[in-house]
Amino acid sequence: MKTDEAPKAVRKSPTFKLTASPPDSLRPYLEEVQTAIARRAYELFEAGGRRHGHDREHWFRAETELLAPVHSHLTESGDALNLRLTIDGFKKTEIKIGVESRRVVLVGKRQVSSSAKKNGIPYPELILSVIDLPLDISPKKTVIQFRTGMLTFELPRSKKTSTSAGTHAA
Repeated sequence: MKTDEAPKAVRKSPTFKLTASPPDSLRPYLEEVQTAIARRAYELFEAGGRRHGHDREHWFRAETELLAPVHSHLTESGDALNLRLTIDGFKKTEIKIGVESRRVVLVGKRQVSSSAKKNGIPYPELILSVIDLPLDISPKKTVIQFRTGMLTFELPRSKKTSTSAGTHAA
């Protein structure tokens, strides 16, 4: 039986412009993430019978348990770098972003209920990603947009980089 119903419209989530925080203002958030990882690594050390020599293993396991994965894609177009970060499950109010001339820093903490689990494993509640950039950019001219699960950055080259790149080509 055929119907003349119109296809349902795909509903897109809204896009929000975000502003980067001054790099120094991220320090408390970075310290909170580092403390959480250290605390969990110590718990793993104690659970393993307090045997020495496994500190890196415990640290990396703690990171894996606590930090949500961030997938990044960096491209260059004209006078800008374009960076896309996938950050599933985080709201715009749960993240802080720092943009420096050669680095983008993303840190965040989401509110997750203690019963929220995937395959019996609690969802990671923290996010930390530091992306080193291949050239100098203008942090104040950076455009950041957030759409559910995705951050996009337009990172204009600094005048210094554009000028020096043109000089080398001659």
